[in-house]
Parts: sequence; C-alpha cells; structure tokens
Amino acid sequence: MKISIAKAVGFGCLFAAAIVLVQVASGMYMTYRYVPDIVEQYETVDYLQHKVSFGFPSDPTRLIFGSAFWFIGVAALGAMLYAGGSYALRRWRGKGG
Repeated sequence: MKISIAKAVGFGCLFAAAIVLVQVASGMYMTYRYVPDIVEQYETVDYLQHKVSFGFPSDPTRLIFGSAFWFIGVAALGAMLYAGGSYALRRWRGKGG
C-alpha cells in the first residue's frame, strides 16, 4: 500500500482545521444574531446569586492541553479516513491492495 503518510497527515490537519473554522463561524453567527431579553436575564442573575457552586476552578493548562489533544485526535481521524478511503478506492478500481 503506497499511500503517502504526508498526504494523510495533511488531509487530517485540513479536516481538523475545517471543523474549527465551522465552530468559529457558527459562534460568530450566533453572537451576531443574539438579542438579549432584559426581563429574563434579570431572573437568571437572581437565580445565580443564590446558587452555590461546588468543584474546583478550571486550570488554564487543562484548556490548552485539552485543545491540543482534541486537534491531534481529529487530525488522526482525518488521516485514517483519508488512508482508508484511498485504500478502498484502489481496491475498488482493481489497482492493487
């Protein structure tokens, strides 16, 4: 099987970047279309003032490493999809395997 690893990794990175761009674009769209409701927001703030939170504050390194592992995982998934698709296409066309 002569599938270029560089092509598979490149496709995986593009796949991960596309997912990130879709998330950013949808966040921008939702922010643009957001219309606040003052009455409902006041009730939410009143509820939050009486709510007791349990747990621990988030660590910034967890966010950074979590994002990096997510990106690497999605890139690996994209590389596997590319490699599997290339292999299946070659087998389907009868050019080897």
